[in-house]
Amino acid sequence: MSGSQLDPAVSPDGRRIAFTHWNYCEGGTASPKLTVVDPFGRTTRDLERLHKNGYYPDPERASPAWSPDGTRLAFRKAKGLFLANRDGSRERRLARGVDYSDPPAWSRDGRWIAFTRSGRIYVVRPDGSALRRLTHGGDVGGWLPSLPRP
Repeated sequence: MSGSQLDPAVSPDGRRIAFTHWNYCEGGTASPKLTVVDPFGRTTRDLERLHKNGYYPDPERASPAWSPDGTRLAFRKAKGLFLANRDGSRERRLARGVDYSDPPAWSRDGRWIAFTRSGRIYVVRPDGSALRRLTHGGDVGGWLPSLPRP
């Protein structure tokens, strides 16, 4: 694969690796899309139903994060936090205004997804409900423990 591969995320069962693939063009432009490969580097059929998951002019998708059960991927798209099934179906926006520098992170129990917005940590449920700010600054930095119920 030419270009750069960033933000690798290994599925919970270790059988897939999702990542951001940047395609660099001769004119100095760059465009990312999400890609999933097996441990041998072969492209899988995961995300094949993700509408317009390609390079420019398609929407930029980046920074995948597997759900703890491996059935869904959270990712950034057009300054939003999105979620889709592993095959790419049922893509939906969970939040707007997501920072582009930090990938989302799932809680271990799969009940929350953490992300940064304007340097602050937020959490939201996978159905898009219960959005709330947790901090006044900082970043996600890795896996979060299970969060208490509100």
